[in-house]
Amino acid sequence: MRLATLCLPLVLGVAAALAGCAAYGDEIEPEPATPTPARPAPRPVAVTVRRPDGGSTPLREWRGSSHIHTGHSHDSWGTLGEITLAGLRTGRDFVILTEHNNGATQDWAGQHGPLLVVAGTEISTDFGHMIVLGTNERHHVHGLTPQEYIEAAHAVGGVAYLAHPNPWGRRGWEDWSLIEGVDGLEVVNMYTDLLDQGAAILTRGFVQQFIGGRPGSRAMAIDPGGMLETYDRMTRSGRRLTLLSGSNAHGPIHVAGGEIASYEAMFHIAGLRLFAPRLAERDLIAAIRDGRAYVGYDGEAPADGFRLLATSGDVVETMGGWLPLHEEGVMIRATSPAASRCTIVLFRNGEEIARIDDARRLERTVTEPGVYRVECRLDGDPWVLANPVYVGTPPDRRLDRWKSAREGR
Repeated sequence: MRLATLCLPLVLGVAAALAGCAAYGDEIEPEPATPTPARPAPRPVAVTVRRPDGGSTPLREWRGSSHIHTGHSHDSWGTLGEITLAGLRTGRDFVILTEHNNGATQDWAGQHGPLLVVAGTEISTDFGHMIVLGTNERHHVHGLTPQEYIEAAHAVGGVAYLAHPNPWGRRGWEDWSLIEGVDGLEVVNMYTDLLDQGAAILTRGFVQQFIGGRPGSRAMAIDPGGMLETYDRMTRSGRRLTLLSGSNAHGPIHVAGGEIASYEAMFHIAGLRLFAPRLAERDLIAAIRDGRAYVGYDGEAPADGFRLLATSGDVVETMGGWLPLHEEGVMIRATSPAASRCTIVLFRNGEEIARIDDARRLERTVTEPGVYRVECRLDGDPWVLANPVYVGTPPDRRLDRWKSAREGR
């Protein structure tokens, strides 16, 4: 198992090259589309937000994995049954399927026991890949501009966000000026990140496991520093944008009687937490749109239970929320997963303003408008990447919010 984990980046590279030579989607036999109508177990309220208008909403934390392919994509070989089983084994509440340029898995969407399956599409454009959720389309129109895909998704209450947009990677987004109104971007994409940094990760995993005595799987906690800097440039002027992760899992690779890069292994490395009232597709899509989410590296340690709260007078908000700035300031409280000790860092507009080591909580009163986000780290490695709270000016999705990011590249 340890050897398999360490060899993952190299095998992924070989498998990706081979996958491009065969149209696996044409060879996959259809699977029964029979979602199980079962209610998930009751979930306690994680936080109740109280808005400036006096309204309130209870939010629950849901653990999931996103950006997942089956054999209905041209470069994948996994099955829906394998994904469902992996989701149940890893304690996921939801999984998000994203086939390349088709909605062939729409019939599989729904509740499968305690697991909710959401079916979307990863659309290939001339400028990069975009994930669209909430349209429920089996066949997407090809040849549209990125902006047209975004507007089409929004017209039916869906979302559109950028998949593996890393401009330094082999499959990054090429023109950041064409995406007015886009809802978010993947700052973490396990598959492409491993392909781009495979050799370095392999070396790091060897050193960690055989010299440092730490689990080699922690080598997979790739630090997305460059993408976080890009994200901060895009949001520092108040541009709303959701920070997301994607496993980009394509299915298990069978080697010497074992499996590498199984869905279960990829789900375990990094996951997405969404905060929504219910475990329902529309509620999760709204959480993505509103930024009520954080990325958790479960290969480090289970990341469940992270909390970010901001209070201003009677207003209480969490990730993705907006708060007015009063004279007494805004109190920001970040609590580590399961109240475990770690390093907690608070950023304002991408600049570090507070840090506390070996701690369970960070508290800071802020008196300036800005975009405030939090990271938790274990031994210097990323553990939690949280979406920000917006203080002062309400956030928006206007195109001019991207100009500083475009000019800063």
